[in-house]
Amino acid sequence: MRTRAADLNVAALAAFVLAVLGWVGVLPVVGPALGIVLGEVARRQIARTGEAGSGIARAARILGAAWFVLAALALLLFSLWHTQHGS
Repeated sequence: MRTRAADLNVAALAAFVLAVLGWVGVLPVVGPALGIVLGEVARRQIARTGEAGSGIARAARILGAAWFVLAALALLLFSLWHTQHGS
């Protein structure tokens, strides 16, 4: 059975869009953070209402969390490099 677009949870879609905007550099930090928060809000709404979009909400939370993990790793590697080669 196909799901109509009207049955899709809007918070899940917004979370996914914001998380992707964080990855492409349009909304760094803010996009992934809002993607995580709205993804969790959407997950709870979907559980309560039965709307579609749980996979989109999960993808938004994963993309947001992965952005922060990679940003923290990049910051750690930069600081380690700077202590070895910095002035």
